[in-house]
Amino acid sequence: MVAKKTQQRLFAQYFKQSKEFSLRVFGCSMAPLINKGNILIVEKIGQRPLKIGDVVIFPGTEIPFVAHRIIKIKHQDTKNLQYLIKGDNTFSTDGWFAKKDLYAVVKTIIKKHHRAISLRSWQWQCLSFLVLYLPGFRSLLSVLKVVYNHLYDKKKSSTTIRR
Repeated sequence: MVAKKTQQRLFAQYFKQSKEFSLRVFGCSMAPLINKGNILIVEKIGQRPLKIGDVVIFPGTEIPFVAHRIIKIKHQDTKNLQYLIKGDNTFSTDGWFAKKDLYAVVKTIIKKHHRAISLRSWQWQCLSFLVLYLPGFRSLLSVLKVVYNHLYDKKKSSTTIRR
């Protein structure tokens, strides 16, 4: 088994060399918006300014990398920004990170049933705002997700041809 620090170093090198790549989600810390089994299309951060609501990839404490949301930005001076990061489905923050410590930013989420969601779309931006600033909105999303999956599975099974 490869040590966690070695894995993180290898991921950091890969992220720096690649312009865009995909990762599969294994946890539930960003549920209900990003779920286990979803595919994240991520890109190198580069010179693009990061903003509150962006989902970034960074080194984890227990696992090689984590995808969580920027919830606050601290301006130390014009060049040194610090980003406070937190999972949507977690109680505590991951801490403050400098841009150089972040691996990549999530560009698209491939959801169940191969539905792609661009994190740059106005719909996602509105949803991010609601998740960040309205307490209890995540609970409502969880309920809506269960209803949607139930209705989608029911519709799918009713259109299946039986012999």
